[in-house]
Amino acid sequence: MRRGTTFLTIGLFSLLSACLVMEETPLMITDCREVVSTHEAGDALDAVVQEAIADGLTGVALSVVSESKGQYLKAFGMADLKTGEAMQVCHKFRVASLTKVMTATAALILVNKGTIDLETVVGEYLDDSQVSGIQDIDEITVEQLLNHTSGIPNYDNDVRFAPMILNNPGSHITLEQKLNLVRNSGGRVPKWVIKKFGQVYSNTNYLLLQLVIEKASGMAYEQYVREQIIDPLNLVNTSFGSENPFPDRLSTGYVDFYGNGLMRNVHEWDAHRFDGEGDLISTAADMRTLFESLLSGKLIPPVLVEQMKNRRLGLLQEEFELENAIGHDGIGIGYSAEMWYLPRSGLMVVLLANQGRLINENWSVLKYENLLRRVIEVVR
Repeated sequence: MRRGTTFLTIGLFSLLSACLVMEETPLMITDCREVVSTHEAGDALDAVVQEAIADGLTGVALSVVSESKGQYLKAFGMADLKTGEAMQVCHKFRVASLTKVMTATAALILVNKGTIDLETVVGEYLDDSQVSGIQDIDEITVEQLLNHTSGIPNYDNDVRFAPMILNNPGSHITLEQKLNLVRNSGGRVPKWVIKKFGQVYSNTNYLLLQLVIEKASGMAYEQYVREQIIDPLNLVNTSFGSENPFPDRLSTGYVDFYGNGLMRNVHEWDAHRFDGEGDLISTAADMRTLFESLLSGKLIPPVLVEQMKNRRLGLLQEEFELENAIGHDGIGIGYSAEMWYLPRSGLMVVLLANQGRLINENWSVLKYENLLRRVIEVVR
């Protein structure tokens, strides 16, 4: 769900300490035909996305909002290749690891309430049966789960994980099954590696974070996130695959297995395998609303927003065209997602696609990743 499981952090950005000053421009998409295009580079955006579609990208939804240049929301390509259904702005996507932004925000709401403490070790919140066999769990804090410095192995790096998908596509893989892949395995990433690289990305961190949220809130993860985030923000097109894996208007997911431009329908492959690390289903408009609301302090106090940014609590740091950005990306088998804010440019971009990758082959999403950078080039 990340491009790689280990990545270099690029430090604490002074520019990232500024609060979001973007005007509140909530998008309530109730009509599939509804589009927004007031951005001064709207025609250029149309052109670069249409070029990517012509080059073989299946379908995308793009939201761009700029503090000075306007906003943009359109969809291109196909939501379903078999039926010929065109992609529209109301179509939904599995947004994979963008879910982590939602999960981290839910945890920080509990921090703000005093129910969770970032410096408390995870073992203090969870039952022994939940954390048994996880190496050094009594040394790992909630903050280390949030910012991927726990050293807990990534369950989907285990050699047993890929066969769980490939041998029975679309089968239900539970949170417990995924945790079992790292129990008693040793393999905790050495502290010197984390010190050198800053973070070692692990989806397992957010499985444990989901359990902490459930224990601290006394609710199922989905219920708590809905009550605290989804409903207050009126994210009417956002839901959880764990509750309904195939909601109305969900675009069909595809993967190019061999890099030859032939798309295989993998609509079911991502349906039953995610939890708090990647389970969210949403639209570009809803994800933009979530991100704007978070950065502007609507969901948690600004001091906690700053901690999210500067201490990388559920937000990643990336560089685009020599400009630092905060946000997250997500990769599933049949879907791809990007959500970034560039403070210097005052620019927010959400790009979703119904095309993903299998394991670590990059060719199926290369056109998508190139499109993201082209979009940023055009609108900066």
